[in-house]
Amino acid sequence: AGPETRLSFVHVIRDGLQTVASLHEASRGWEGPYDLDTCVRRWNADVGFSLRRTASPNDHFVFYEELTTRPEATLRRLAAEIGLGWEPEILERYAGVAERLVTQREEAWKADVGRGIRPSATAERTLGEEQRRRVRRSLRSTLYEQLRERVGGPPAESGGARE
Repeated sequence: AGPETRLSFVHVIRDGLQTVASLHEASRGWEGPYDLDTCVRRWNADVGFSLRRTASPNDHFVFYEELTTRPEATLRRLAAEIGLGWEPEILERYAGVAERLVTQREEAWKADVGRGIRPSATAERTLGEEQRRRVRRSLRSTLYEQLRERVGGPPAESGGARE
């Protein structure tokens, strides 16, 4: 018998305001674009789902903010958690691989995926001040905080809804 194979699931968790803005912007090119309320409900549900999965040994968590500010350290940790070796070329080759995964027609919003791992301030670029306030009021930021505390995420700046 060979080594036991274990399927791993990776949850990428992103600040609520930024996620809502990004989803709202991306959906504009879809047949049925999402309004802001739908995007907020989606983020709340997804973070709640991830929070419920924290006890599973097969689930691993990466915070977008940590990934984009410390990509090598974050990816090294993740690779070790899921039993993969680390190769520095991962950071160099990912852009070419990611570009091949984007379908031009349906995912044009991912056109700059090969630009390198760095933060994106989507909310500031796509939402007005009143929209950002409205989104922040609707986010269930306590879910983000609980998840961050359980899995050791980066310090929260403002409860999952920073600007």
